[in-house]
Amino acid sequence: MSIPMLNDDRGSTRAGTAVAKRVAAVGASRMAKTAAAALGGQFWFWLVVGLLLFIPLLLALVSAFLSVFTASSTNNSGSQEAIGEIQGVKYADIINEAAAKYGVDPALIAAVAKAESNFNPKAGSQAGARGVMQVMPFNAKGANLWDPRENIFRGTEILSSHIKKYDGDLEKALAAYNAGPGAVSKYNGIPPYKETQAYVPKVMKYYKQYQPLVKNGKLELASGSLKGLSPAENYPYKNASTSGVDRWKFYNRQCTSFVAWRLNDAGIEFHNFMKGGRFGNAENWAKNARKIGFKVNKTPKPGAVAQWDAGAFGHSYWGHVAYVTQVDGAKVTIEEYNYKRFRFSRRVILAHHVSNYIHFE
Repeated sequence: MSIPMLNDDRGSTRAGTAVAKRVAAVGASRMAKTAAAALGGQFWFWLVVGLLLFIPLLLALVSAFLSVFTASSTNNSGSQEAIGEIQGVKYADIINEAAAKYGVDPALIAAVAKAESNFNPKAGSQAGARGVMQVMPFNAKGANLWDPRENIFRGTEILSSHIKKYDGDLEKALAAYNAGPGAVSKYNGIPPYKETQAYVPKVMKYYKQYQPLVKNGKLELASGSLKGLSPAENYPYKNASTSGVDRWKFYNRQCTSFVAWRLNDAGIEFHNFMKGGRFGNAENWAKNARKIGFKVNKTPKPGAVAQWDAGAFGHSYWGHVAYVTQVDGAKVTIEEYNYKRFRFSRRVILAHHVSNYIHFE
């Protein structure tokens, strides 16, 4: 019994490809001859042939470029790696998703949820607010406010819009979340309502408590808690002239000014001439700290100041200082200013890539 050859795909493909090539060649030859006859002369003939070959190549290159650009843009926007992830609170997974989507610190979302409802999805107010983030029905935009996920996403979206509206001023954003943006605009700040006056510091208190629960990768806060550590957006000289001097007698928007603010935020009365010393440029900090009696060593600790000597580990001739917020074995997380020109940044680095650690406590 003969068996029909149904599966000889390779042979049929070769034959089809060969026929297609011959047809394409004949078609291209006829097209070229027609073009040459119509346009007259070999110059026009080769011009047409060149265009026929070049245009598809150009389109392919443009398409490839656009696909790479789009992929890059998609990967970089709203990534959880940049925002961080919170653990140890109710609805942490939902909060982290919302944080990544709307670009809001998950610790702040958790703080609002704690202050509004203590993470209770069934909570309601006399004014009609509902759910975990106590969203008003007129602000729902179709969300089921009794569903924790939909409520947290909608509440985070509202919070994000307030943060953008007030250029990162979290206190104004929280006041707007509680009392409405109209009231904040009317009083140019936190309105004099008893509820709102209590609400803003309450959320900020929870925010500080939850910040240590936010992790990037596998980094965790070392044992013990940090004092202070207000959001970096609260640095009071972020828009000041770089030729001016801050209240601690350092130039505005320099690494030294930012760390001085961090230390004072933690309750340490630090300034340039502390205890009769002279800190000046970052390269001098370790030497001066030792001179006036502070511990300086190679051991990182949350709340310590990371200090680099002039030119050390790629830093400038003036040295550099940063504030240590997390320690995880051989790695430390630091907050700093002017590593990126006159901007705040946060980095994870190897602990031994620092010249000294200064302990002001």
